[in-house]
Amino acid sequence: MNSPLIRTLSNTTQQFQQLLSQCTTLTHLQQTHTFILKHALFQNDINLSRFIHRTASLNFPTYSYSIFTFNHNRPFPIFVYNNIIYALSSSNPKLAVSIFSSVRKVGLSFDSYSLPYVLKSVVCLNDVGLGKQIHCVGVVTGLDKNVNVVSSLIQMYSCCGGENDVCSARKVFDWFGGNGCVWNAMIVAYVKVGDVCNARKLFDSMSERDNDVFTWTAMISGYTQVMF
Repeated sequence: MNSPLIRTLSNTTQQFQQLLSQCTTLTHLQQTHTFILKHALFQNDINLSRFIHRTASLNFPTYSYSIFTFNHNRPFPIFVYNNIIYALSSSNPKLAVSIFSSVRKVGLSFDSYSLPYVLKSVVCLNDVGLGKQIHCVGVVTGLDKNVNVVSSLIQMYSCCGGENDVCSARKVFDWFGGNGCVWNAMIVAYVKVGDVCNARKLFDSMSERDNDVFTWTAMISGYTQVMF
């Protein structure tokens, strides 16, 4: 049977999760933050990570970073780092990359979320050289076998490198093999550089089960670019 203390902690955590899910404004976040401080919920890394992610999802990355730095008085697990990288990936991509680089220094290993989040920062910086370094990290860690990492690598090469690096994206695609979202990423990569011919060839070679609304939208977008 659960003790009264355990029941209280469980109820408090549930209240926190409910409050967080209902947050839509900065005022809501601040009210939830007050509740967190009152009940010392940031001592739990999962609660901290969820709050950082929620603030970022609502487009308050500075708030996310202030929460991260204020509570950074203890070692964090990788998922906390992932969420702050996610939070800063668009608003402060250089800082996001810096935090990514610090992960290894504190003895942590990257996971399948780490690379896609930092690759979003690479796209914002338009730095294909940095992207290739992240790609090397993926190869060394074996994370380049993860479908989300592969899709992010394809997107990075197509966004940062132009026509030449779409070839790099295609090499990543060919190495990984078939998967619906990876095929979509490669088709979008071709469309981005106006190569509708290769996008169509890839589209035609897809199996029907991998074809979805996203794939059709990408192809329509490609043809629209060519026509206008």
